Amino acid sequence: MRHLPRSASAFAVVAFALAGCREPHAPSRADLVPGRYAVVSVNGADLPTVIIDDPPLHISLLADTLIIDADGDGSWQSHYRWFSDVEPPTNVHFAVPVTIRFEDGEYRLRQVPCPPEQTCDVPPPADVRIDGDTLQATARFGTFRWKRVVDAD
Repeated sequence: MRHLPRSASAFAVVAFALAGCREPHAPSRADLVPGRYAVVSVNGADLPTVIIDDPPLHISLLADTLIIDADGDGSWQSHYRWFSDVEPPTNVHFAVPVTIRFEDGEYRLRQVPCPPEQTCDVPPPADVRIDGDTLQATARFGTFRWKRVVDAD
């Protein structure tokens, strides 16, 4: 039977112990990558998808983009199709200023204060998970997943 040198076995024990004690990756400011993010899914469904089906109102999300700069500032742009039991379908576009900030060890997506002459109807602050080029946030209409498609200018 062959034995490893004492230094090799000691190294193996230390490496095994360190690997077992490693913390899972905690979010950090460096995780946010600026760019244009296109929605991949809402509540696990591809677009277009119905996000509100509460007669007489029916709303489908057709497209959704999140644009974030290096400071975490940007806009959330969404294209919806509104249906009503009593009115014909209408396409609606929203562009809302947002910010993603690192607070208390987590990212938060927030609406930037809206100018008085505009109506800004977006989700309340949402926790954001970042995994490489993918952002995920749970907001008013569900869990949105975006994938980075273009670097920030």
